[in-house]
Amino acid sequence: MTPVLQEPASIDAQSVADVLSEIAGIASETIELREVFPRVASAVRRVIPFDNMGVVRIVDGDRVVLHATTLERTHGGEECSDPMCLSAWSPRWRPRSGPNFRIDDAQAELDPSFPMDAKVIGGGMGSGLWEPFRHGDSFVGGVWLCADATHAFTDEHQEVLRPIAALLGSAVEHWKKYDLRLILQQNWKTLAPKLRGKIHISVGEADSYYLDKAVHLLDEFFKKAQPPADARIVYGPGRGHCWSSLSEAEMMKEMALAVEGSGWSAKCWDWRYQA
Repeated sequence: MTPVLQEPASIDAQSVADVLSEIAGIASETIELREVFPRVASAVRRVIPFDNMGVVRIVDGDRVVLHATTLERTHGGEECSDPMCLSAWSPRWRPRSGPNFRIDDAQAELDPSFPMDAKVIGGGMGSGLWEPFRHGDSFVGGVWLCADATHAFTDEHQEVLRPIAALLGSAVEHWKKYDLRLILQQNWKTLAPKLRGKIHISVGEADSYYLDKAVHLLDEFFKKAQPPADARIVYGPGRGHCWSSLSEAEMMKEMALAVEGSGWSAKCWDWRYQA
């Protein structure tokens, strides 16, 4: 971690209101919180001192996915955004809907026998702060802050984080409208006959927007889906955003053959794929 911890001069109601207004404006610019998260973090730093910040989603009730973070993605840190079971955290700071007591001294309070505890202790975390957010009555995620120094956070910081988490939670919930896995899962009985054997996905496993993690979740659904999806998913180890397992020519040829095989083209116009 790179220490950037600086104590704000004061935390007053107007400062908090200004920060909330700024975060709302930033989040409204895009449906993808990751794209603007560094600016969100900069706004939060005006009222709460921290070194790193993240937002997590709860998936299927028992797994955690890192949705956005100020941590840089490195080879050694890629696993931090993989879906992880809640049991990877010790009970002391496991993400949950109720209040978490802040971590004042991670070395003394966390348990390195749990994978996530060991990870953050090894990464130099000294203090931590957590605030959940909900959608209706459902616990759907939360916001975490960490600092290299011990005893970095106070009760006042916890109070300030609460409305920030609620606001970010509202922004995060927008992902459900565009989550292909969720849409397919909720409507599979209707969509399966139309899509079986027609879904082909390529994704780089070093995607700069973490989209590979979402594809792995989709892959898990396809493996259990009934009726079967017969989908093709290809992963590119070490490959980044926009990677494809097929060249443009190969992709167009596959599409042309599929259209010709369906008989649809004969009903509309006479055409053939030109290599």
